[in-house]
Amino acid sequence: MIALNDIDSIRTSTLNPVSIDKIYALMYYNNLYTTLKEQRSFGFVSQKSIRAIQKINSFINLQNNWDSYEALKPSITSINNAIKFIREADNDGLEVYFTAPGRNKDILVEYQITPEISAEIYFNEDETNELLIFGRNECFVEGTIKDKYYELIKLFNDYQ
Repeated sequence: MIALNDIDSIRTSTLNPVSIDKIYALMYYNNLYTTLKEQRSFGFVSQKSIRAIQKINSFINLQNNWDSYEALKPSITSINNAIKFIREADNDGLEVYFTAPGRNKDILVEYQITPEISAEIYFNEDETNELLIFGRNECFVEGTIKDKYYELIKLFNDYQ
């Protein structure tokens, strides 16, 4: 029987990418029935996350003073960390609402949980991050992804 890891290695194999249809056929043939969350663990990313990643990738072309108020261009580190997080959060069912470059080489990624509740995550050049969760324009959770990610996921699941 083929393991889920084998399917992942097939999907990411060298020069000839395997189509999604072939992966699902292989899964069916080997009686591997999975949930959507398990399918996402193979590396599939939602369309919203793909668009957010493309937008963040475009920030590499910005120059210093991109906002005409002396903002610094986003750092490669900030860009890469934001993209990595978006992929991982997408695996947990979080879809990006908004993303933008920051003034100090950082990247902002925002998730809207409800119209009144949102989370802002700032990815900084020094590889630190800040997670802020707002409710009715007031910050009620503040910390790092490592310390507060569980609260973000819990809130998201509570309002699903």
